[in-house]
Amino acid sequence: MNDAILTTHNLTIGYKTSRKTVRCVASDISVSLQAGELVCLLGPNGAGKSTLLRSLAGMQPPISGEVRLLGENIYKLAPQELAKRLSLVLTEKVDVGMLSAYTLVSLGRYPYTDWWGNLTPEDEAIVTWAIKSVGAVHLAQRQVSELSDGERQKIMIARALAQSPIVMLLDEPTAFLDLPRRVEIMQLLRQLARETNQAILLSTHDLDLALRLADKVWLLTANGILHVGAPEDLVLSGAFADTFESEGVEFDVASGEFHLHTSHKEEINVIGEGIATIWTIRALERVGFLVNRSAKSFTVEDTTQTQISVEVISNSAQVFWRITNNKTVYTHHSLYTLIKFLDCLYQGQGFG
Repeated sequence: MNDAILTTHNLTIGYKTSRKTVRCVASDISVSLQAGELVCLLGPNGAGKSTLLRSLAGMQPPISGEVRLLGENIYKLAPQELAKRLSLVLTEKVDVGMLSAYTLVSLGRYPYTDWWGNLTPEDEAIVTWAIKSVGAVHLAQRQVSELSDGERQKIMIARALAQSPIVMLLDEPTAFLDLPRRVEIMQLLRQLARETNQAILLSTHDLDLALRLADKVWLLTANGILHVGAPEDLVLSGAFADTFESEGVEFDVASGEFHLHTSHKEEINVIGEGIATIWTIRALERVGFLVNRSAKSFTVEDTTQTQISVEVISNSAQVFWRITNNKTVYTHHSLYTLIKFLDCLYQGQGFG
């Protein structure tokens, strides 16, 4: 069964740099958005993510090719008809004056209202539903200017929902939010895709959240190639690591995380179990030490590969670290002092 709502065929996108010159951003794009799916558009800065979103929204004509919404050419739809099918949430903050959150959300019903903008009982029910769907009932009567960035973004999503679209496009909806609010908005959009059966496409730089929450990823490279697939497919194919490869940073396929390149120091055995050991390993690797992870199951007497051993001792009362160097034992009660001590040993050539 084909649940495609929005499709592109041989789409080439770009923009004019002068009256006679056109810059091509990406070409030969043939993709689709499926009902009930959350799709994340990823790519490095300047790859053309915003250009692609504007082209899909009918705001910017393509160089060639077509975009179809339920089989109809999106550029031939009347603006009012397009607004009933597709909603757009942009990154830019719009000055809405003294409007309340409820009034702003109600503007999403403009494609359906009369010349006077009067809301019918059905319109008001949809506005109330949209506000409730994003968990913003308590914000409805507040002025938008008084809302935090996260609260404001919820209201903007509610306004887009109030249009009753079948496709929702969002350009960097989490750009100005802290980590908890970014997670909240991404989870909300995933839930809305499921509950409303909409196709939701959003551009984002939150790579980790996209890998965890997206049904599908559109990965736009700097040279205009669009890779499409499940997040895991793009990781396994190497497309993800290749796209974001840069000097000093690499994508770790095993962990799904980006790591900074650091100059390696010496190897250290770590002995211990549990959360404290995990964070000890992270701290040591962060500052450049090579950690023998297999040493977690060793004892101090077993560690013969290097002269330095760090034993993580954790109980309900405290966590501390016992360092053994050439049969001399030292104790530290924080990772900060432990790292400072190991750095002194390393710089003083106390290893080996």
